[in-house]
Amino acid sequence: MLITMSTLTPADLQAWRGYQRYDQAIGSLMNREEQNAIQEIRSFHSTHPDCIISVSWGKDSVVVAHLAWLADPRIPIVWVPAIRKDGRCYEAEATFQVRDAFLDSHHGAVYQERPGHPRTPRRGEPGFDQYMHDESKPQDQLKEQIHEPHITGVRADESAMRRMSIRSRGLSSTHTSRPIGRWSAEQVFAYLETRHLPVHPAYAASYGGTLDRRWLRVHSLRSPTITRLAGSAPTHYKDTTRWEDDYFPRLAADQPRNRIGDEKS
Repeated sequence: MLITMSTLTPADLQAWRGYQRYDQAIGSLMNREEQNAIQEIRSFHSTHPDCIISVSWGKDSVVVAHLAWLADPRIPIVWVPAIRKDGRCYEAEATFQVRDAFLDSHHGAVYQERPGHPRTPRRGEPGFDQYMHDESKPQDQLKEQIHEPHITGVRADESAMRRMSIRSRGLSSTHTSRPIGRWSAEQVFAYLETRHLPVHPAYAASYGGTLDRRWLRVHSLRSPTITRLAGSAPTHYKDTTRWEDDYFPRLAADQPRNRIGDEKS
């Protein structure tokens, strides 16, 4: 279920519709992968009863959150949105819409938000250009907010380092479980389609199909980390400045309908 937004063009939506028959065919064959992932989550949860599910509301984390809900809806789902202490939010409105659509359809889910507070300037803010030439290690807001054992949507085909890690450690390690670690991006999109899960419109923001949806991603906007990596990383469209300005020209206004503490039982 693709979440729509006004900046998607008719050509974008036509390209997305072209994927649907393909996704439905693959998704109909994924029952074994689904059950294996659920078993991986249950096994990890049994040895890590305090674990959480880390989400960004991108394609992989929505799939993992759904699988974990099937395994045990009491496992907390945790999102770390980028929100400064003054309330300025760097997430897209569409990300909140994916969040709400998921929570509204997954009764019994336990949900938490732990805002990560950016300390570095974002694109368009004073000091950003200087920061981009700074060789210091970028802030890791996720690591600052999540300390428990966690279940993630990390997959092997996203990078050579992740392939090596999953090959050597398996799907679950002492602190992390990656239940869809061996899924392809095509399988992820197919699973979203056939299980009627909300899909972030970033994946349809493809300039009419000229960008490969597998390498688009959901992230906090104006992100210096994404901008730094854009010239060399295969996991995102390289010209992130143009792409963000075309498809996500506005940040979410303050904090749209806050779901902190909106646990369901």
